[in-house]
Amino acid sequence: MPVITPRPPSLGTVESENVTSTVGGATGASVGSTPGSATSAEGGSRYAGTTSSSERPAPGGANVGAAGLVGRTAPSFTPAPKFTLADAVADASFTAKDPATLPVPQAILDAIGTAQTVLLIGHIGPDGDCVGTTLTMQRALEQLGKRCEVCIDDDMAGSLRKLDVDKRVRRAVDLQGKHFDLALVMDVGVPDRIGGALGLLQHAGAVAVVDHHVVEPKREHFALPEGVPFHAWVEQDWPCAALQAMAIVGKSRAGIDAAHPDWAKVMLPSLAGFCTDTGFGRFEGLDKEKFRFFKHTLKDVAKLEIDDVKGALEYRLPVRVTDAMNGTSTAGAPAVPAPIKAKLDALAAAHDGVSTVVLPKGEKGGGVGVLTVSDAFVQGVLELGRLDDQALVEMDITNVLKFGRVGEMKKQGAEITAFLIEKDGAVFASLRGPGDTALRLATHLGGGGHGQAAGARIPGATLAEVQRKVEAWARANGLAA
Repeated sequence: MPVITPRPPSLGTVESENVTSTVGGATGASVGSTPGSATSAEGGSRYAGTTSSSERPAPGGANVGAAGLVGRTAPSFTPAPKFTLADAVADASFTAKDPATLPVPQAILDAIGTAQTVLLIGHIGPDGDCVGTTLTMQRALEQLGKRCEVCIDDDMAGSLRKLDVDKRVRRAVDLQGKHFDLALVMDVGVPDRIGGALGLLQHAGAVAVVDHHVVEPKREHFALPEGVPFHAWVEQDWPCAALQAMAIVGKSRAGIDAAHPDWAKVMLPSLAGFCTDTGFGRFEGLDKEKFRFFKHTLKDVAKLEIDDVKGALEYRLPVRVTDAMNGTSTAGAPAVPAPIKAKLDALAAAHDGVSTVVLPKGEKGGGVGVLTVSDAFVQGVLELGRLDDQALVEMDITNVLKFGRVGEMKKQGAEITAFLIEKDGAVFASLRGPGDTALRLATHLGGGGHGQAAGARIPGATLAEVQRKVEAWARANGLAA
């Protein structure tokens, strides 16, 4: 029988695998991954630090990934001892490496070098890697005398808004009609993930995609005008696009140094992106060799500490919002207005809020946790939260639910987790699991991603339908009883 936990006991203080904060956190790895070499530039496997009997995911888009996974068996999985980013920084024997030594396609460097105006585009549903990568590139390129704009056509969670200290992130509508020598699409390689920014590409002299997900970007995907140069640099074995930004900036460091930049300000966003996409180095399956580049950027370039990055990502939700999500009552917290309380109580009575189900392991291991969150619940809590913080957005709510309750499911034995949420007539799935289980489940649902962190958008489905599909897949693959 599944273990059903409608409300975990407390989310008062959440230390998620993505960011240490008080009831908050950055989003996890975004949907997708990218084709690149089978092993890292240093010769280490992306799965260094884990043992898996399964093959590594084949490169390609969601359809290619799905084809490459047909008929594959579920992995046996043995987690290795943790070696976090903090451990890498503190270990004197773990030598740092300069990201400038990493290979960057010359076409990408040439496109950036010749452009005087650059549009930096991130994906909708922005995470720390998306925000951090685009902001570091904007700050670095402006030190080289270029004029830059950053477009992320979606709301940003509170844990990410502090990274944009100069308020440079803009929506697509604010940039309509502007021409740019180069549009640099970062941390995303598919057109349906950049929102209204897709239309801005029609006014770009050249377009380049820099991503680390399992995608194969092509010019025809982005409907570019005839004759517009298109370049793609994809590194699926790299843990984050932030590392790609570090490599690009490293190649230009001499020119940037001439402007006497504040390197801490320039590199802090990409350091945050590296941290959020690796869970501060806690996620399974990471190539620890890549931590050397983080260490160099943190200590030798930005001259910062891990705590500086954590501080930049820290975010606190209003107390009565936390209470509403946890079913708790904090002394001295403002009362919840009667209409909102009645709405939330009605959702709870109808079981139309937050639900957690943990299925025990099957004969091949696993153990699957499914967290569902209704849009009605999110909107009700958001309405309450905006009484205290007008800047509050949906991701502030869903991030806390996701990281807190996913952690609870893992404690109950779920090695594979599915976070399902309703929005705009679709169910969005955020999936995590050992080996390549997350990617296998994502392709089954019509999505894609990394082997261990993937996602999908399932239009026209209900939460219950997608949950049944997840559970059926897990049982069919011997990963749940």
